[in-house]
Amino acid sequence: DFFTTNYDRLKVTLYAVTPADYDAFRLAQRNQWNHDRQTPLPGRKVFDQLVATGGGANQLTETRADLRPALNNQGLGHAIAVVEPSPWPSNNGPAPRLVSWVQSTRLAIDAHVDNDSLVAYASHLDTGKAAGGVALEVAPYGIGGKTDDHGMATLVLPDAQRNGTAMLLARSGDDVAFVADRKSTRLNSSHIT
Repeated sequence: DFFTTNYDRLKVTLYAVTPADYDAFRLAQRNQWNHDRQTPLPGRKVFDQLVATGGGANQLTETRADLRPALNNQGLGHAIAVVEPSPWPSNNGPAPRLVSWVQSTRLAIDAHVDNDSLVAYASHLDTGKAAGGVALEVAPYGIGGKTDDHGMATLVLPDAQRNGTAMLLARSGDDVAFVADRKSTRLNSSHIT
């Protein structure tokens, strides 16, 4: 949902993406204001339309963006949503943009990293109960594991670092969720959520 005042419409663009697109998304975010080296957003553009806000003059208006075009038939998946006010006067410079990576998932995933291992916890978002049997992968290392009946797993980390965003992926059927260390491309002693 987006909140605006005094805009008749919002330009909404959606891209269907997967966790494999996250590094390209981070690069595009870093370069978004670099007009000499702009990087396109990753993924497949699935929606690019104006959405009416329905708001009156000087009223704070909430507008819902339907993400379904970017998700699978179960409503699961990942999307990049880009929202801009429309119309935007050209003499005001570039329109402000809100760019967000959105996960639609039934899984909650949490991780704590120390020097030797990553401790993961997976649960069901609808009940809060532990999610056993969830396949885990620490990318870009390819280290895998599975949560136990308590939703917990401990994965031993390698000594060597690799390029790419350090992230913990959780898979249960067609449902994929991840947490990433947004501060670094290396696994650090931290709590990544």
